[in-house]
Amino acid sequence: MVFPSDYPDELFREKPKGMKIILQEHNLWGSELKFSVYYLLVT
Repeated sequence: MVFPSDYPDELFREKPKGMKIILQEHNLWGSELKFSVYYLLVT
């Protein structure tokens, strides 16, 4: 997953996203992170 070519900050355009950004986009970052990751691994 990469940042889009029209991303506001030119330094990040078309560069790989970090794990934190990806988890935030999927609403998996935060207090429920451990449960969500466990659920994904078990199912």
